Amino acid sequence: MRIEKLHDDIYIVRFEFGYDCAMHFWRYQEFHESVCSRFRFQSFSLLDYMEWYCKKKESSFTYAYDWAGFNLPGKVIKRAHDKGIPDPNKYDRFMLHVYELLADWNGNDQFYIMGLSKEYEAECVNHELAHALFGTNADYAWCMGKLLCDLPEPIINSLQWDFMQMGYHTDLIEDETQAWFSTGVHSRLNRRQYKGFIPKFRRTFQRFKRQLHIQI
Repeated sequence: MRIEKLHDDIYIVRFEFGYDCAMHFWRYQEFHESVCSRFRFQSFSLLDYMEWYCKKKESSFTYAYDWAGFNLPGKVIKRAHDKGIPDPNKYDRFMLHVYELLADWNGNDQFYIMGLSKEYEAECVNHELAHALFGTNADYAWCMGKLLCDLPEPIINSLQWDFMQMGYHTDLIEDETQAWFSTGVHSRLNRRQYKGFIPKFRRTFQRFKRQLHIQI
């Protein structure tokens, strides 16, 4: 595992294996954006979450294989700990250490963390970067926001349905749309009606990568 700075206010925590990455990030990702009100912004245990996840999927607990990359504002980690963790483990202790370390490096808690593994990095690094830029770079967020505003209402309604089926909270539809359209669409989003809008998002993302000299 290693931690590195990618760009202003954006850091990557890299792991060797996807399982380790997921087990470190899952609690904070779900605290930040779970579709279930029992978990979003709440205190919850791993066992309670596993039970809900397995019953929802009607399968075993496959979270570490279902989600390959992670992204969240650094302050989410502190908020989750402040809310209370009933079953703290080694992953939680490490993530709190990461928050404290990066807050010291950054001089504040206004930073973004990407969680990636060597196992899956190639397929999701740009996607997680798009989220990080949307959360930290005002110019990028404005340009993407303009493209999002130009989407017709039927397209927005269709995207909302698709993202809900994929397990995303409705509050995150805009961020997920720009990230998926910018860096490669999920199979569920491979719809004919979306294809005409995707190139503008991809060009905007690539332009910002060049302008900001981000090498990944």
